[in-house]
Amino acid sequence: MVVPSLLLTSLRFWDPETGLAPVSDILLADGRIAGIEREGTAGAPEGIERIDCTGHFGVPGLINGHHHSHEAHFRGRSEAQCLEEWMTGVRPQRPLALTPDDVRVRVLSIAAEALRSGTTTICDDVGIDPVARPDLLDAAAAAWDEAGIAAHVGPTMFDVGFARAVPFAEDMLPAMPAPSLADATAQVAALAGFAAGLARAGGRVRAIVAPSAPQRCTPGFLAALADLAAGDSLPLMMHALETRVQVVGGRRQWPGGVIAYLDNLGMLRPGTTLIHGVWLTQAEMAVLAGRGASVQLNPASNLKLGSGVADMAGLLAAGVNVSLGSDGCGSIETVGMGGTMALAALLSTLRGGPERWLRAEDALRAATAGGARALGREGQIGRIATGAFADIAIFRLDRAPFIPLGDPVRQLVFGQAVPHRVLVSGREVLRDGVPLLIDETAVGTAMARVQVRLAPDLDAAEQAAAVLRPGMRAIRERCRAEPLGPGYDSLRLDAME
Repeated sequence: MVVPSLLLTSLRFWDPETGLAPVSDILLADGRIAGIEREGTAGAPEGIERIDCTGHFGVPGLINGHHHSHEAHFRGRSEAQCLEEWMTGVRPQRPLALTPDDVRVRVLSIAAEALRSGTTTICDDVGIDPVARPDLLDAAAAAWDEAGIAAHVGPTMFDVGFARAVPFAEDMLPAMPAPSLADATAQVAALAGFAAGLARAGGRVRAIVAPSAPQRCTPGFLAALADLAAGDSLPLMMHALETRVQVVGGRRQWPGGVIAYLDNLGMLRPGTTLIHGVWLTQAEMAVLAGRGASVQLNPASNLKLGSGVADMAGLLAAGVNVSLGSDGCGSIETVGMGGTMALAALLSTLRGGPERWLRAEDALRAATAGGARALGREGQIGRIATGAFADIAIFRLDRAPFIPLGDPVRQLVFGQAVPHRVLVSGREVLRDGVPLLIDETAVGTAMARVQVRLAPDLDAAEQAAAVLRPGMRAIRERCRAEPLGPGYDSLRLDAME
């Protein structure tokens, strides 16, 4: 018999499979939910630690399905730029001169904010060269563990330079030195070693395979990464069809476009997630649904970069699993999931009538069970159910936005509620809105020092980006002039359309 280590008493909660549950007692043991009983009937042994949850509301810990922790250094440094312009700055030609402690500090600074929005699992697609700087990659994984957040971490993988992976680059961008990249074999081997090390550790930090995008990877490199993901049962997450430029580029590079290309490579399958998917047609959504692939949406980032509005309602109607994420702090200044969920539901009102609009529950389900399914972890996370990890965000109902109390899910999502407590694997990591494992004052001071030291490199990166920016705008205008044909609705068109 499993002996519980903690008892949450008198908690009203919501689960993505069963909906609103009656007030219950929840027994936790060995980091998991050991049982859920009617209020007052749990029968836990005397002496067990109890948390009185009377007047509180619980949901599964949120899963931030997409983030770039390396972008913390670029927070607040750009606006009014489309994706292609912005990316030239946040991906500097010369890597920043970072130490493992720099990486630790930036992750902890992000983790504190993530916990305040109820996030218990995050996917970190981190811009670190796994061959040249494995120490930095290890530092990122260790920092998420130190913060108490479960994380899926992987280096951004590419063997084609970012600026050369846009259409018409040869004609419309100035000549630049090719990026210094390790060969594909060395990159894959480094990622495999990193993933094996995390697996041996057996903790709550795991690996993902993160090819940057189809246009930034050669076919052989993509195939090798897909084989690694399949062989080691790792999630594979890749940016795709974020902007109109990528639609035009995909059509020029591959007959049938991006989705047909990935399908022909055999990469569309359960365990594969396409990040953004703003510019998917209904026919392409049907292909993804048939293959069991997921789409990961980042509505706030897409809006700020003028990429368009993904059709979440259309994806769900087609049978595609949808997860939600914040994206990196360089594109959108917050890692919080509150605004992400609210936007995911609210933006659906731009398409069709109320019968097609998404509900608050749809957004919360995508941020919990949808994220779990994308990671191949259904039933383990994203649920408040017996056997699941005890990842729970708990909110006070005597605080805004729950006063007066109507529907707690609607008020949580649309009110962007801040949790009172957060538990990860049954361990309390946030209480009264304060992270318990992070010294925010010390982290903030250390991060400020890092930024002062990096300021010349950050300024140099932006100056180099300024040289490319006019060409990127011209490329965007050229792509905007190319007809796309049927299957694209006006809301996927970029902000300059």
